[in-house]
Amino acid sequence: MISDTPHKPGTYQDPWNEGEAPDAAATAEGQTSPLIIETIEDVIPLDDQFGIYPPKTVPDALYEPLFGQTDPDTPCHTYAILDAAKVTNLPELLAASELEHRCLFKGQAEDDLRDVAPWIVKLEEGNSFTRNLFTQDTKNPAPWYLWDKNPGIYIRSTASLNDLWKHFRKFTRIQDETGKWFYFRFWEGVTLDGLLLIHKQETDFILRILAKHIIIFKSAIRFSDHTFITLQKDGD
Repeated sequence: MISDTPHKPGTYQDPWNEGEAPDAAATAEGQTSPLIIETIEDVIPLDDQFGIYPPKTVPDALYEPLFGQTDPDTPCHTYAILDAAKVTNLPELLAASELEHRCLFKGQAEDDLRDVAPWIVKLEEGNSFTRNLFTQDTKNPAPWYLWDKNPGIYIRSTASLNDLWKHFRKFTRIQDETGKWFYFRFWEGVTLDGLLLIHKQETDFILRILAKHIIIFKSAIRFSDHTFITLQKDGD
């Protein structure tokens, strides 16, 4: 059985083996992992919140991870990288949301692939688009409720959207050992789950993606659909 207790930094539980993977990023000298990996269990999506005012923006379990502040002098912003291939008319939805956003592709790639491309958006508390990302209504499903689509990942950072755009677009394509380039869908939970399961080999790469930011995503391989993972570099 998979434990319901939060995992220790530097460890990640393999749901297929029903056991905890070793601290793969630890060095031979016994140093702890530079990765802090934590779980947020039992995240219940929002319903339509009919008759509730003011409505919640995110589930209670995600409020502090996504919108909590620890330093009043240096506000931490909340972003998402969303997959337009999973959300019909995502570019138009973002334009209507009045949230700051930008496609991670540019030039001809953006023109040709905008409807299946990753987009970064700065989320604001109280915004209806932000709320819809975390809403599920099984009785009266609506196409703008996006919880079930698992459309992307979330980022906490003090950086601006443009600075994050410059950082994350570097990882939209990666090169293998033969020099061949591939699109790399790091904005999908299943991709990050996979990296964590082999993070002994990929620790440096994960740290490059993280930089000084925190990534939060809904796990795609846990038995529960209500488990989120947070990643950050130790010491940040």
